[in-house]
Amino acid sequence: MTEIHWTLFKGTAHQFYSNIIDLRYAVLRKPWNQPRSSAMDTTDPASYHVTGHFKNQLVACGRLTLNNNTGQIRYMAVLPDFQGQGLGKKLMECLENEARQHSVTELVLNARENALDFYSRCGYLNAGYVFTLWEKIPHYKMYKVLNAKSSNAPANSESTRPNTEPF
Repeated sequence: MTEIHWTLFKGTAHQFYSNIIDLRYAVLRKPWNQPRSSAMDTTDPASYHVTGHFKNQLVACGRLTLNNNTGQIRYMAVLPDFQGQGLGKKLMECLENEARQHSVTELVLNARENALDFYSRCGYLNAGYVFTLWEKIPHYKMYKVLNAKSSNAPANSESTRPNTEPF
């Protein structure tokens, strides 16, 4: 695997923040002809961001937003040339570990249909269809119950329901 330097920071004042928006846009928005402004939102300043750099290039990023004992993961992006090398899994591990530091007991996310298998391999359970973005991309609510004692804790049984309160 490629040597990646990982960074975690909170807010939008960090030197890497504008690069995060560029990466989110390139991977998640531009292919769907969406504006660059759709690659950011009002919760970015209060959120935790993880970045992965290869040499001096940002190649991976993800975000964690906290809401009491629940966290939401959003804006997961890995440059196409770096996909399939475990960077997405490492992003998830970093975000989950940060969530545990804040006593988060459950993580939720809205997964694109093409990412369902990835999140399932990371221990997330599918709670079902939520919405279709831009009338083109089906999204599904997924969740994982965190075990504070282990950084690689598996999700609990399917009887555990996700927190569906808005962030």
